[in-house]
Amino acid sequence: MKEGYVKSECLVIKKSRFKESSALVEIFSPLLGRHVLVARGIYRKKKSLSSHLEPLSVNNIEFFYKEGRQMHTITRAELIFYPENILKDLEAFGYAAKSLKILRKQEYPTESIKALYKTMRDSIMRFNNESNTGLVYLDFLRTYLYLEGHLNELYMKDERFEGEYDEKRIAKTINHFEGIIKRHED
Repeated sequence: MKEGYVKSECLVIKKSRFKESSALVEIFSPLLGRHVLVARGIYRKKKSLSSHLEPLSVNNIEFFYKEGRQMHTITRAELIFYPENILKDLEAFGYAAKSLKILRKQEYPTESIKALYKTMRDSIMRFNNESNTGLVYLDFLRTYLYLEGHLNELYMKDERFEGEYDEKRIAKTINHFEGIIKRHED
């Protein structure tokens, strides 16, 4: 990547205070994967970045990239999507948090980073809009495992994933997929 200003869409994973008025913002983007950026002066009253960079939100950001630096500085952020309904629904929030936890453990960069970003972004939007959040999480896990090479294409097209699901079946399949992820982490 060349030095200079870079624009990218990102999902905010975490925001934490850094010094007096700045923040460290952990993002997941198709360009960088999981990365920590600095948002200077974000907690000042007149700073426009403050309302945009909230956890689980999707933003267009611009940051200054310099070779050899570990943390780059966000210069501009534009909110694309804010997940109001996820924050009101405990089950949806729990599944969204589990999805982010899986991505945070991932080593970057990977070949499938753009597809992982699209999967996570789509899942966050679905968690926000759909009532069956267990099924959304199951779809996220299945796609994640496929992209990382732990499920084959035939399993993705399996007829068991068509039609209606009952809660027990969803929970059992989620546990199975989480077990696969855990085995591959070790």
